[in-house]
Amino acid sequence: MKSKSLLSVVLLILLGNGLVGCFNSNVDQGLIVPSELLTTEKSFPNDFFEIAEQGFIVSKVTTQSDFNKQWEFFGLSDNPAQIDWKNHVVIFLGTGESGTCPMEFQFVDLNEEKTKMTIHLKEKSKGACTDDFTPRTIVLSVNAKEISNVSLVEINRSGGSNLINPVLEFLESK
Repeated sequence: MKSKSLLSVVLLILLGNGLVGCFNSNVDQGLIVPSELLTTEKSFPNDFFEIAEQGFIVSKVTTQSDFNKQWEFFGLSDNPAQIDWKNHVVIFLGTGESGTCPMEFQFVDLNEEKTKMTIHLKEKSKGACTDDFTPRTIVLSVNAKEISNVSLVEINRSGGSNLINPVLEFLESK
């Protein structure tokens, strides 16, 4: 009799987690902002764990010089691209992910007041994800005019088991 009760509890927990995950994936989209994925790599800054907030680092750069510094700070390979700084800013996002379920960039949107932007990520999975924490940096080019008043960044992760979407301030460029 106890095994049936335990099995019922486990099934209810699994069903509940599945429903919560479904609610999380149906996020209302705000104003979609023109953005482009410049690169993504399995890297993040050496001092990530000392400076990350809720498992994330997010910074915005507006000049080629700062872009080059952030590129190096985040440990990215190759050479940094040349950016049209008159029309674009670049967002660096450092985090961790499951080694078997990498994060993919989806899109960026803004709230009505254009003070908070949300970066939407999706966990790419072909089954169960390992419970490890491997580095991931995502670099985005975003329309500068659209996000000129943004001071907060929300990270929305669909498909993942962590249901908290952190809201962060931009990290000062190093």
